[in-house]
Amino acid sequence: MTKPKLIYIVSSRYSGTTLLSAILGAHPDISTIGERKKFYIKSLRPGGKGRFDCSCGKLYSECEYWSAIRDDVVAKIPDSYLRTDVTQFRLYQNNLLNRIGRRITKDLIASNRSIGFTPFARRVREMCEVNKHIVNATLHLDGNEIFVDSSKPIQHALYLSLIEDFDFYVVYMIRDPRAQAASGMKYHKWSPEKAANIWLREHTDIRKIFDTWNVKKYEMTYGGFCREPMRHLKEILDFAGVDSSGASLDFRSTPKHFSGNKRMLKAKTTEITERKGWMEQLSAQEIKIIEGIAGDFWEKEELMVNG
Repeated sequence: MTKPKLIYIVSSRYSGTTLLSAILGAHPDISTIGERKKFYIKSLRPGGKGRFDCSCGKLYSECEYWSAIRDDVVAKIPDSYLRTDVTQFRLYQNNLLNRIGRRITKDLIASNRSIGFTPFARRVREMCEVNKHIVNATLHLDGNEIFVDSSKPIQHALYLSLIEDFDFYVVYMIRDPRAQAASGMKYHKWSPEKAANIWLREHTDIRKIFDTWNVKKYEMTYGGFCREPMRHLKEILDFAGVDSSGASLDFRSTPKHFSGNKRMLKAKTTEITERKGWMEQLSAQEIKIIEGIAGDFWEKEELMVNG
């Protein structure tokens, strides 16, 4: 029996992952809810209030699609599994214990070793079980066998790869640090130093893990994808063994139920272009700071990914 496919998009925030998952989700054989990692806080959390809205325009608590997934999942798991944010793979409520557990399990999985002997193994299995049911419930609802998750953190990819029920693939997309830093400065009021260091830390960690982790992966830059979206789309589909004849860039014509960047989903233009607003937003001094911190690593990654 063929396993369902799980395609996980690894990146950092403001890297175009919502756009990529929406385009992949336009394929008739692919299902996606965007960022799976937010399913707990927006739908599963015990006693949680429905104050978040789905891309369909309804509150998640009132969206028939998300409600059907939630009801399916809740019916199959013990309540005790939901004691922490399972879709963010939070091991414990205690922050220190959570950091220790995540670090140990992350290093073991990234080096292709078992976490079975650790005190965290049982909780990781419980969290994987919940996320497995979220994926399967979504696929069952759509009648599909391929699920795309745009959650981004590499740690989540490591945990999801442990679910033996899925054929697991990683798509890695990296964006120019100047563009990403500009978004962090705009939406979080970060300094250029902080924004650049966050970008550098996250992508250095991703590359370090890729150097040791035995996983099927496809790599590209955000800019490269925007310049040749159909080429990259077909290459991703071929990489994951999905029929590329169903490839389409028209992701806005089919109603979706997304968690992600809804501003992008609601944009009226169907043209896919690289966003370069950072060129006007950032001062010459801010660009100099960002390039001084992240420029060398970006040049190496861009060369490696684009060949």
